[in-house]
Amino acid sequence: MIEFENPFYLISLALLLPLIIFVHFFSLKHAKRKAMKFANFEAIEKVIGTPILSKNLTILYLRILIVLLFVLALSGMKFTYYGISSNRTFVLAIDASLSMNASDIKPTRLEAAKSSAIKFVEKLPVNSEAAVVSFSGISLIEQPLTSDKEKLKAAIKNIKVKEIGGTDLLSALITSANLLKASNKTGAIVLLTDGQFNTKALEDVLIYLHNIPVYALGIGTKEGGKFLGNVTSKLEEKTLEAIANYTNGNYFKVSTREEIENAYSQIIELKKEQKETNLSFFFLIISICLLLTEWILSSTKFRTLP
Repeated sequence: MIEFENPFYLISLALLLPLIIFVHFFSLKHAKRKAMKFANFEAIEKVIGTPILSKNLTILYLRILIVLLFVLALSGMKFTYYGISSNRTFVLAIDASLSMNASDIKPTRLEAAKSSAIKFVEKLPVNSEAAVVSFSGISLIEQPLTSDKEKLKAAIKNIKVKEIGGTDLLSALITSANLLKASNKTGAIVLLTDGQFNTKALEDVLIYLHNIPVYALGIGTKEGGKFLGNVTSKLEEKTLEAIANYTNGNYFKVSTREEIENAYSQIIELKKEQKETNLSFFFLIISICLLLTEWILSSTKFRTLP
């Protein structure tokens, strides 16, 4: 989409373009009258069959283009479009609690999550930065913010189930938020978990997340998954939905490897935002170059002689 910061300058084109054309042909007519004092050009043209005095249309076209570009530069013309932002930063927070050993998603929830997260990293725009956080009873920074995809993939591969019990979701969110705030970059948290949480301090954490969207992936089948023998883990969706809604993120319920990968792909798509490119400077440079070209041509090839 094309927009103008100062569209009122465009009105001047309605006056300037006809004026340029009028002045051009008026000047040619005046030059021809002066030239006729020195030679009978009309008789020469009849003999050779071609006009001696050129209309200098090349110069006219150049002048029209120069004025057009200069006015577009003054009008602040810009091109806006939607694309994947290259300056967005992601923190991948991956649950590594004991329940992630459940095998309702093959081979285990954690392994399915890790392979999907690696594919997510591979799809990131070249200049995007990301970090990796794992959490169970505590949260750990596996990889600080980096644009090196190999480091990110290695950090994800190295995540192992932690023996420390529990799922400290709030600690994971705070750790992830701190990474983003320290970078002073616009970013989002991509949270993948299957746990049940202590929500006593959730409201304070949500306030702390100020303007940081959370894209939450709740992993697990409807029936739940068993680990440590007969222990069953079921997902607490309401908390994740509340976090995603409060932070203007999204919640994804995933119960297969394919659904995890689709959710990650959608998150990248959701990061598309409006971008704009201001064309004023480019138009100004081009118009100056054309003005120089016009001056050279007018002084040499298309020079008007008395």
